[in-house]
Amino acid sequence: MKKLVHSVHLNVFEKNVENLPDIYKVFYQVLPIDFEKNHLKILHEQLEGFSGIIHSLTLQATSHHHNLLIINSLFSQLTPQEITLLEQQKESRLNDDGVFYIRFDKQLLLQNIPRLTDSGDCFHMKIKLAAYPAKREQYFSNLQIILKQKITE
Repeated sequence: MKKLVHSVHLNVFEKNVENLPDIYKVFYQVLPIDFEKNHLKILHEQLEGFSGIIHSLTLQATSHHHNLLIINSLFSQLTPQEITLLEQQKESRLNDDGVFYIRFDKQLLLQNIPRLTDSGDCFHMKIKLAAYPAKREQYFSNLQIILKQKITE
């Protein structure tokens, strides 16, 4: 199968330190591999916010295998209506560099239920689509493959 995705970033912001273990669990659920063995790390930054410290946690995957695992674990649980919504909104969700943006409801994803949201309390997902030539039509073509079927290696 041709390469559809260059990288996947999954980022979340959290104010409460006691919630961080649950956030880490989400990353381990969407990418069910041995992180240490695969040399993967979750980037944890502490940022100064208006109301104190905010924790930013980011999982960045660049391996073809890891990208597919993340996408399959999240997209396979989306409803048909959510897939249709992503297709309808593809123009506004895809930038000129081939990055497709999605937000997943944070509270639901903490319960292992991926659902789309427009709210700010979310996991931000950025999918850098692969395309040759690097044109918008090619990005949409690869995005269609991702949305229409469970992709495999």
